[in-house]
Amino acid sequence: MTLIDKQTVDFAKSKGTFIRLTQQANGITYFKQILVFGPKKNTVLLNRIYPETSKNIEAEIKASLLSTTYNESQTDSPLDAIKFSINLEGSGFKFAKYMTGSLIYTADGQIPTDKRSLIVGNSDSTIPCMFWSNCRIL
Repeated sequence: MTLIDKQTVDFAKSKGTFIRLTQQANGITYFKQILVFGPKKNTVLLNRIYPETSKNIEAEIKASLLSTTYNESQTDSPLDAIKFSINLEGSGFKFAKYMTGSLIYTADGQIPTDKRSLIVGNSDSTIPCMFWSNCRIL
């Protein structure tokens, strides 16, 4: 990635960093706009990616990024967001994080960790399995 520019911006009642980059992939130049901010004990990264051919809407993309709202006190239940269930009784795994439709469990419930971990995601297609000719994960 190549840095175009970086600036400090007011965001979510504090300061954030707005970064513009370019990146080549498969012969296409992409532009990236990234907003980084950090409420209390974590860092949030919001990312917009678009091809160079859409550079004419760059200002609108930046405006949409900066108009994002962040509710630090929002309480979401990751287990309500998934379409599957998993029984980890007796496994020793503890829920650590929900990310992009998947649940991440670790032995200590922390991310990052140097302990064993398990990532569980949804698949609604038939896939070849190691021990059976075909299986369906629901």
